[in-house]
Amino acid sequence: MRQLHQAGFRTVSATRAASLLREGKPLPGRLMAITFDDGYRSVFEHGLPVLEQLGYTATVFLNTGPAAAVLPPMEGRDRLSWGQIQRLYEAGIEIGAHSVTHPDLTALDEIRIEAEVAGSRAAISEAIGAKVSSFAYPFGRHSHLARGIVRGHFECAFTTELGVADSDDDTHALPRLEMHYFRNEATFSLLSSAWLKPYVFARGIPRALARN
Repeated sequence: MRQLHQAGFRTVSATRAASLLREGKPLPGRLMAITFDDGYRSVFEHGLPVLEQLGYTATVFLNTGPAAAVLPPMEGRDRLSWGQIQRLYEAGIEIGAHSVTHPDLTALDEIRIEAEVAGSRAAISEAIGAKVSSFAYPFGRHSHLARGIVRGHFECAFTTELGVADSDDDTHALPRLEMHYFRNEATFSLLSSAWLKPYVFARGIPRALARN
């Protein structure tokens, strides 16, 4: 994060990033939107201190689960409490929705998609006392039906398709850069270089083939 800060990157929320793309105007300098899916506790314990130190913001997408003081564990990992979520929001972190139970929305009918999408938005909005404007598709999977329902509830939505978002993209099916592909110093440095898009394109080929 310090490396990106030194390279002149500033951060905006996911919703603001989508709004800027929708406007189609030249971006004011180097901007990025940092996103975290699922709401793991490490975002609060390890991520927030670094973000605050650098004056950065981010967006946390939550799959809310059943009503409880703490989000239920996921993949054996602890997740955020609603108190921590409120503190993240108060620190300037955008809280976005990620469904209720984290299903593959493409496998659900219209009624169940609506319940997953609207249910997560309502739970988060009630908890933080604010509008919820952004959504991330569970597993990144979406369909025409899912996108239509999400479009009715949110200003923007994000997939896990690997790519650098631009103004030609559908703001309810935006790609992202998964940090799995930038784990070492050499690949991380590509984030601020002219080789970023060629690298992402090459990485995306086997990923796309695996999905098909």
